[in-house]
Amino acid sequence: MIWGFPAATLGLLLVVAGQVRDRRGARLCGATLLAFALWDFSAASWRSSTGDAAIRIDLVFLLPIALAAAIGGILNLLARPLPPDPPADEAPEDAPEDAPDR
Repeated sequence: MIWGFPAATLGLLLVVAGQVRDRRGARLCGATLLAFALWDFSAASWRSSTGDAAIRIDLVFLLPIALAAAIGGILNLLARPLPPDPPADEAPEDAPEDAPDR
């Protein structure tokens, strides 16, 4: 449960910032962190038959995924967007004019 609150906060921030800056990668990473937070909140309520908390082996696999999603989403927001490509049916502006037929 200790990982759920930071993951939910960062996930929500990435989804909102990705929507504002129109970054699909940031939204996807934010949704991944929100899914991890939901999993963490639900797994924290699991109890064994003796009453003690369940061993969280799932964090061995899920924490690196959540960390990669957080780093990837932040880097996606900080990266500059690529310039748009010119349409394929138009000639580039720096192309020489066609030579007249002789």
